Amino acid sequence: MDLNTYLKILSGLDSESQKIMLELQAMFSAAGLAVRGRGTHTDGIIVKGNLTVLYSSDVPSHSLFTPGKKYDVIFRHANIVGGAKDDALINGRGSAIRIGNIGDDLSKPALLDLVLNTGDTFGLPTARLYHEFFGSDFHQKSDMLASGRLRRHAVEAALRNPNSFTELYYHTQLCFEWVDAKKKSRYARFRLLNPNQSTEGGLLDESVEIGPRLVLPRDRGDTREKNYLRNEFRQRLADGKIVEYVLQAQFRSIEEEALDCSNPWDPNTYPWLDIAAIVLDRDESENDYYQEIAYNPANTHFDLKLPDSYSVDDFASLGVSGALVHYFGSLVRAERTQYLYGSKDDLPGIPDYFPLPVTEIPSKRFLFLLKKYNFLTDELYPSDGDHDKIEALVSAMPITALDLAVGSIEPTDIPDSYFLKRRLNGYNPGAIRKSSGQEGWTHELTHNLAKYDIKPGLHFPDFVQCRLVVDNKNGIKLHSIKIDDNEITPGQKQWQHAKHVYLQAEFLSQELKLHLARCHFNIEQYVMAIKRRLAPTHPVRAFIDPHLEGLMFINSSAVPKIIGSTGFIPIASMLTQGSIVDVIKNELSKLNYMWNPIADLPRDIPGDLFTPAATAYWELLKNYVEKGLLQPFKDELCTEANRTQVDELFAELKERSLYSGDQPPKYNSSELKSLLMYIIYHSSFLHSWANFKQYDDAGNPNHVAMGDYSQYDQQMQDKIRFSQRSLTWVLSSIRYNSVLVYGSDLLKQLIWEKSSVLEPGLPLKDLMMSINI
Repeated sequence: MDLNTYLKILSGLDSESQKIMLELQAMFSAAGLAVRGRGTHTDGIIVKGNLTVLYSSDVPSHSLFTPGKKYDVIFRHANIVGGAKDDALINGRGSAIRIGNIGDDLSKPALLDLVLNTGDTFGLPTARLYHEFFGSDFHQKSDMLASGRLRRHAVEAALRNPNSFTELYYHTQLCFEWVDAKKKSRYARFRLLNPNQSTEGGLLDESVEIGPRLVLPRDRGDTREKNYLRNEFRQRLADGKIVEYVLQAQFRSIEEEALDCSNPWDPNTYPWLDIAAIVLDRDESENDYYQEIAYNPANTHFDLKLPDSYSVDDFASLGVSGALVHYFGSLVRAERTQYLYGSKDDLPGIPDYFPLPVTEIPSKRFLFLLKKYNFLTDELYPSDGDHDKIEALVSAMPITALDLAVGSIEPTDIPDSYFLKRRLNGYNPGAIRKSSGQEGWTHELTHNLAKYDIKPGLHFPDFVQCRLVVDNKNGIKLHSIKIDDNEITPGQKQWQHAKHVYLQAEFLSQELKLHLARCHFNIEQYVMAIKRRLAPTHPVRAFIDPHLEGLMFINSSAVPKIIGSTGFIPIASMLTQGSIVDVIKNELSKLNYMWNPIADLPRDIPGDLFTPAATAYWELLKNYVEKGLLQPFKDELCTEANRTQVDELFAELKERSLYSGDQPPKYNSSELKSLLMYIIYHSSFLHSWANFKQYDDAGNPNHVAMGDYSQYDQQMQDKIRFSQRSLTWVLSSIRYNSVLVYGSDLLKQLIWEKSSVLEPGLPLKDLMMSINI
């Protein structure tokens, strides 16, 4: 099963069913991530052997199961419940068979996969009930069992306590469409059993109380080792014994009720017929080549397939859900091409139906910090109308640097000296540009929103510009602020109002252009290209990975809370949601890794802490990349395989980048150093600076907001202001992945050497390895 097949199956479902299937996949993906492997059937044994098709006059002819035909098989036994490593737990047991032609590479899908489990039926007849079960707690599962929505007989039949995997019967439970040589279709179910075992073993004593749990504790007094089933199976092969199974099938005509996997087919009416003999003789459990085999019931022969499903309420939906869940499990484990993002017209970002792979799931300490600050929950602000609670929470927030400067938390005058200081060293650093030769000022900070749509009935200036006079002798001074066609200078009646309007424009611009576009979305496109094109063992990948940690997770999880339809910026700003996305896209179209932080400001302007710090960090990155990668791994980088991967990386960046400027006709690996410096600078220094200064500059909405909220009622004003204060506080408080703790010895040494230049602007404790919030 490939991505196209997956999308075809998914698109065949109605919209509600698609949503339920995606949620079901996410549940199983989370289970796999929790155990760092398969979500179910996690721990098993892998064996290789062969299959010989048997002759039976009662078996309908089939192009795959032709009597006498021989195939290779790769076979896996495992306990069903993921993470239940103890074989002595009363658990379901499973087997999976991949059938291929003699000599086929069975690490990849071949002719047919069969996924079988103990129990002749499955306890949940439709994908809707399957989804409900896995989203329920123990008491809700008990209610499902009591009501019959979870079939008790299926649960009892699945749970087994065997002495050997070989004494059990394994069933596909799902129904397949079998097409014979005359193109006549019928339904088939399969089972696997030991031909030397007349009855199934491992049956439970009637005294065992069966509930909705899929695994029960081991019996009291059971002293068997935790992996006794796997060891027993392995020992058989080590002793030179073969393991034999027979594959059987039942057949019945095409009818809807036959698809109900929660009801068995009466073996007197639909007898079990021998299809093939399987002989297993080679233990491959220690062979890494086969460890990540992704069995999937949708990997079928053209004359043997899963019936189509169009809704989570039809019986065929269970087979479809199994196919989709297995496919997702393979993506999570194998870290394949789920790093897909759209065309150049789209923002970078993985589609929401792809789970994050194992390597992108954040560590427990990161999740602890998010939980500590109540981030990524739906409680960014209290319930509507809870004015007193909002006021109490706002009062509990620490005061900001601006509050300290003006001496009050109420709206008041902002001192020119403080305003100027934050333009140099606040959370929108490096934005000062030389003017175009206008008389009276030398530099400017411009925010132009004229081409973007404003919410109906609201107003926001199209053009806001702060003008500065800069010279090496006298430093930097405020000249004026222009708002649309009006120029306001210091001392004029509207001067304080002009500074507030400028801060509104800058707050909006900083969040969209610098924080989200330049850091989060911009670097995400490099993360995805690196993950797609460079193998985990590639020296470049190993070098840069520590600076990529957390970005995929935080973008997929947190960005919707900031620019989603109910996110902070669409609610708090004057821009429509479409315009917000347009601003980000426009900024991304200007960004390219062939860049450096050479400032428009002179290097030694009094009071400017950002420019020398940014320049110093860029300079130390040259040594970091050279001494940490390019010199020690020079020979490895020159191998054909590694060089090819780097070439593919640059080709993908050219193809998918949103950058609209001129690009070289062909990227080559000589640009690698510039690329890595660019990624690390933005992931570490620039994001740390901008992110950790947000609360100081915009933590108090009485001083700085994204617009004039006077047109809103008091309830909405309270909501926006609390959201702003709490969000900027969280973003400026979570410190994860510090360079001084998690950086390499080389990086820490280079930073300490530049500490006297870096520290005045950005305390080293605030310098993080990666974009993580």
